[in-house]
Amino acid sequence: MKKILITGSGGQLGSELKAIHSRYGQFEFIFTDRSNMDISHESCIQKIIDYRPDFIINTAAYTSVDKSEIDYDNAMLVNATAVQYLCQAANSLGAILIHISSDYVYHIKKYGPLVETDATNPQSTYAISKKAGEILVLRECNKGIIIRTSWLYSYFGHNFVNTMLHLAETKSELNIVDDQYGSPTYAADLAQAILDIATFLSKQDDFKDWGVYNFSNEGIITWLGFAREIFALNEKNIELTPTTTKEYNAPAKRPLWSVMSKQKIKSTFGIHTRHWREALRECLKIEPK
Repeated sequence: MKKILITGSGGQLGSELKAIHSRYGQFEFIFTDRSNMDISHESCIQKIIDYRPDFIINTAAYTSVDKSEIDYDNAMLVNATAVQYLCQAANSLGAILIHISSDYVYHIKKYGPLVETDATNPQSTYAISKKAGEILVLRECNKGIIIRTSWLYSYFGHNFVNTMLHLAETKSELNIVDDQYGSPTYAADLAQAILDIATFLSKQDDFKDWGVYNFSNEGIITWLGFAREIFALNEKNIELTPTTTKEYNAPAKRPLWSVMSKQKIKSTFGIHTRHWREALRECLKIEPK
């Protein structure tokens, strides 16, 4: 039985992987987090080698986009240096590393879906650190898959959906950015895609298409439109006022266009992607009418 080691298992994506792992009985799962294995410390290399996984799925990340602007060293430590340690461990074992990255690395002006071969132009410390992690996987990992995802949310953890629902308890009106376009990604769908990719790769002896893949749910929306749908599904009467990225004036720069093509991941691994509205309903446990 092949082993899958998952880092960051306490986060929203790691929690979703925990929630569905029993569906993949062909694998033995090892769930780790900072409490039992700190991947930002070089000692993690030997710990991983001792576990002897066939796959390493790295969901651990420094994701505080604005905080990273004043915490550059820690963002780089978790999002880049730690990735180098994972690459070293994977290479020692002949294991496959599946590393999660971000749409923020693109940050280019485009009015069609972003493809994996498009130029990258990371603008924030967070984006720069995520791109640095990607470079390490591409340069140093013998068997590496990078999955860029966007607007990740889940029932678990801190994310836009949970933030909106929390604010709805105390606020009657909100200003929401309406000039950033993207595709929300339900972390449960990403978790399934990751384990489907691991299943696919476990049956391949000569796979060579290592590198970058995009994954999100389908559809295009702004943060304002996404908030409207969240409140409508929960029957919350919140007055929403559109604002711009410039007016919002967050510490870290945000990309205005994060709509990604999923054609590569679909054609290579046979991955299915559904519309974000369907996924959101499932996350909120709301039955279609």
